[in-house]
Amino acid sequence: MPDEKLLAAKQKQLEDPEHTTPAYLPFPSSGSILPPHWSQVEVDGILQMCKWLYDLTHSSRPRSKEATKDRDGDIQMTELNARTRKVLLHCADGYTETSMLAVAYFMFAEGLPVHEAWVRLHRDK
Repeated sequence: MPDEKLLAAKQKQLEDPEHTTPAYLPFPSSGSILPPHWSQVEVDGILQMCKWLYDLTHSSRPRSKEATKDRDGDIQMTELNARTRKVLLHCADGYTETSMLAVAYFMFAEGLPVHEAWVRLHRDK
């Protein structure tokens, strides 16, 4: 399970304009984390990964790199540009490593219960 340190390093890598190659992150297969036996650390790791992916794909950046200040030294409000990124979930067999993360992320991003997320992923996506 990727930890905070690894996710921060990958975030830095993605924000580096000089770095143009894809960022790869390992994630456990769906069968390696079994709900009746998983620990709070594993649950927290899944949530952390979902939040990281959500922040990555829904980030906004100021239009101007320089913050402008008024006479009193207050920083002016700036317009934001949405910075959309796409994420590819991939595994060797095309299903097991990605299914749990895909369902968990969809639940996190859309605020859905597991049964509805599962059905909507199979039906709509």
